[in-house]
Amino acid sequence: MGMKAQRIAQSVFAVLFCAVLVAYAAACLWTRGAEMRAALFAIERPASLREARAATVALNDLLYKNLYQRTLLSEAYAYAQRLVGKNETEGFAILRDADGFLEYGGLAPDSPEVARAHAQRLWRLQTRAAKKGGKLLFISPPVRHRRYETEFYAVGLPYPDLHRLCDGVFYYLQRYGIAAPDLRTVFEKEGLPFEAYAFRTDDRLTADAAFATFRAAVDALNRDFDANLDPGGFYRDIRNYQKETYAQSFLGNLGKRAGMAFGGLDDFTVLWPAFPSRYMLSIQKDDGFEQTLFGPGQTTLLRPSVLMKAAETRDPYHADLYRVYMGGAYPYSRIRNLAAPKAPRLLLVCDDGAAPLAVLLAPLFREIQIVSPTAAGPGFDAQAFLRERLNKSPPDYIIVESRVENLDRVLP
Repeated sequence: MGMKAQRIAQSVFAVLFCAVLVAYAAACLWTRGAEMRAALFAIERPASLREARAATVALNDLLYKNLYQRTLLSEAYAYAQRLVGKNETEGFAILRDADGFLEYGGLAPDSPEVARAHAQRLWRLQTRAAKKGGKLLFISPPVRHRRYETEFYAVGLPYPDLHRLCDGVFYYLQRYGIAAPDLRTVFEKEGLPFEAYAFRTDDRLTADAAFATFRAAVDALNRDFDANLDPGGFYRDIRNYQKETYAQSFLGNLGKRAGMAFGGLDDFTVLWPAFPSRYMLSIQKDDGFEQTLFGPGQTTLLRPSVLMKAAETRDPYHADLYRVYMGGAYPYSRIRNLAAPKAPRLLLVCDDGAAPLAVLLAPLFREIQIVSPTAAGPGFDAQAFLRERLNKSPPDYIIVESRVENLDRVLP
């Protein structure tokens, strides 16, 4: 094909592509125009740069949710990506390894200065907590990415090496005297394979990994602070839970962005406690909505209705099975264990994937206050809220649960 013919072909393709794009935009406006306008006017005019960024995210989310035949469009694009053998999507924001695990792309900052800054955030919180008699433990879910090996990763793609950042943070935590078990080592000793750490389509912990994390957290509190939690090991015995797996039912956050044809579906497992319990769960959302539930852990801390609804709709794009844990992540929630009035009190500062850990820890404490800055909107002042919690109701123990790369968001 000559240069002139090639330019003509490119021009024809560009015209056709633009025509299809305009027609598709018209279809979106025709089918969802009224809803889009109503939601658009509901977005408040930003008064600061931070609010402008939040408004941009809200606008992008609004447009995405109102795309005509959004699921079909996503799946067609995902299938095309795999058909041509690509291991990346969304401009290298999401990457796929040889085993089909989806991962966030990009170059994670892993300098000693960044690692030290993360550790200092924990040290400052530990210093404030110590003045009130509280003891701090840092729990970081194990790095989901493998250490870089060409047999698993396509050459030339920006896979982040989070292990280097994790190694640096744990080095400084040891220097600052902060209790923090390295779960990579713990999981290796327990024989938990890498494939069980997290889902193929999501970076949140699986049920097996959450239970191993719970065991490691209790062991660390007992070892480093003489907490004497679960002395008989009853709650750390997997035989006291009923394990139920829902095959090929879960599409995680990464999978929803990349498409099922790109990352597939995951099995989803829930550990139902097989022992009596009695809780009061209070949740607080950004908009001021508050809700309080009473009952056993099987219906308050865990929500069977989430699984039932997902089974009825059979639409993994519009269901988040992870909401089976406490109904989701909230800026602030509180669990009161009505069956253990003399147990210690815990403050759990975490990212939005810590709900399974909170559910598993609930039988061991009379109260767990959960603060999740990553689940809050831009108006949430995490530092002020934490100071208020420490002053108003000082906990016996503080657990900061966060992936190391998220620490600047969990403890801003």
